[in-house]
Amino acid sequence: MNQKTKPLVDYRLATIKDLDTVALFGKELIDSHKKYGWYYEFKKDYSKIIKKEFEGAIKSKRSFILVAETKGKLIGCALVNIYDKPQESIPIYKWGLEAELVELYVKKGHREHKIGENLLAKSAELAKKRGCEMLMLIIDRKNRRAAKFYKKEGLDFYDEVYVRRLK
Repeated sequence: MNQKTKPLVDYRLATIKDLDTVALFGKELIDSHKKYGWYYEFKKDYSKIIKKEFEGAIKSKRSFILVAETKGKLIGCALVNIYDKPQESIPIYKWGLEAELVELYVKKGHREHKIGENLLAKSAELAKKRGCEMLMLIIDRKNRRAAKFYKKEGLDFYDEVYVRRLK
C-alpha cells in the first residue's frame, strides 16, 4: 500500500466469521515477541489455544475484539478483557471495572495510517461505555516501539513485572 494513500477503514466488533483471521493476527503478534526472551516459549498447540481464547472473547459479554476492516478485508484487531476490579492481590484501590488491552495488532502494509491509534481509542471508548474506569496493558520492556506508541497515546507507565524461570 502506498504510504501516502490513507485507506478507508471501518471499525466494528468481531463476529464468529472473523475468528480465523483474528486468531491468525494473534499468532503473528505472539510470534513477533519470541525475540524478547525465553518466557516467550510456547506449547506446540498454541495456535489452537489462541483460537479458542479469541473465540471466547468474541462470544463473551466481558471481553470484546474490535476489528479494523478495509475493502472487506480485516487489517487489524484489538482484544480487550474486562475485570471486576484491578488485578491486585490487596483490594485497596478505588477503581471499579478495569479493561485490559491484551492484543493490539495491525497488519504490515497497513501500519503508519493511524489504525493502531484508532483501534486503541475506539477500544477505550467501548470499555468506558461498558463501565470501565481504567484501561491497562502489559508490554515487554524490551519492546521500545510499543512503549513509545502507548506513551504517545496518553497511557502512563505504572509498574514493571519481573520474572525468573524456576527449574
